[in-house]
Amino acid sequence: MYQILALSDQPYYVFLPCLAISGRITVALTALADAAKRLQKQGNYSVRVVVPTRDEVARVGDAFNRMAEEISYTYRKLEKLVANAPRTRQGQHTDHVAQLNG
Repeated sequence: MYQILALSDQPYYVFLPCLAISGRITVALTALADAAKRLQKQGNYSVRVVVPTRDEVARVGDAFNRMAEEISYTYRKLEKLVANAPRTRQGQHTDHVAQLNG
């Protein structure tokens, strides 16, 4: 009799933790997807995600934040380069691509 009761309660012990974990992962991935959309559609390179944990999802969030920082830095550097670039007679910028890597 006790074995039947123990088996009948077991799905709740398995289901509830799985539900909690999957909910946390889903919320984190949704926040990451929303941040990526803002970065792409709005050109908002200051977008970062909050990383409150230290699991695999947090590693993805950290990688996103580093990527966004690199894009922001490169974009600012490019804007400065274009603003300071000498103009040719046609009003176009001369080729300064090599300076971006410096």
